[in-house]
Amino acid sequence: MVSSLAAQLSQRNQQKGNFTSNLGQKNRASLLFDTVKAGDVDKDSIFAIGSNGFLELIQKDLTLSTFKEALFSERSKSWERMHETADESKKLDTVINNFLMRVSPLAMQQCTLKALEWLIRQFRINEFNSSELIECFLPYHDTPIFVKIVLIVDLNRAPERWKFLRSIQSNGIPLTRT
Repeated sequence: MVSSLAAQLSQRNQQKGNFTSNLGQKNRASLLFDTVKAGDVDKDSIFAIGSNGFLELIQKDLTLSTFKEALFSERSKSWERMHETADESKKLDTVINNFLMRVSPLAMQQCTLKALEWLIRQFRINEFNSSELIECFLPYHDTPIFVKIVLIVDLNRAPERWKFLRSIQSNGIPLTRT
């Protein structure tokens, strides 16, 4: 029985890419807070911040309201990526990736950062959707917020094409346009 459970857990970890849950960690990835402060902010508060940002985004682009149910509803608070099937995770990734693509023109606005704060906390987009998150902010590569994005993304798990961003992680200096 125990070996069967161990085998199932091992298989689940392999399916999920061996990502570790950031639940209960003191230091958390965040766009709005430093990592220690982010660890002190509870999930309901982050949801409120993210939902507020999302409502502001809808005022700028009504078509974004299609993402409410999947990403910003009360129901989304109980979604736990590590407990879902690979198929359900893939569907969520599609929704998240579409959302990131749609908000990219608004990426530098505070309301977008607030909405993304919820997605980082709840859905761990900095781990599971790292390429799309980088792409969302790539047009703003010479800004401090792009540096913040690169700092919270796990480049060791990101595709090879993003490895050149490691210099930003080590020195915290944005890319230049030259």
